[in-house]
Amino acid sequence: MGFSEMDRQFLSNLKAFLDEYGIRLVETPNDLEAILEAMIDDLLLPSDALIAASCKHHGIKCIATFDSDFKRLNEFEIFGEERAGR
Repeated sequence: MGFSEMDRQFLSNLKAFLDEYGIRLVETPNDLEAILEAMIDDLLLPSDALIAASCKHHGIKCIATFDSDFKRLNEFEIFGEERAGR
């Protein structure tokens, strides 16, 4: 069982979108200390801490998210949203 034509079209469109806007997908770091640090210091849930640690590991400064927890982290520019408290 392979991909349907609709699946192939979706994946093609997704790749074109990522390429056009310079969005890259990165691997998560294998760094438990960084993830735990983000959980404790930034009061993040494990999944959010993994995202924050991944961004820090890869030097990513700008992220697109609707998750308000990231708004309080000063090291990130949140795309399309104002920071909480600013």
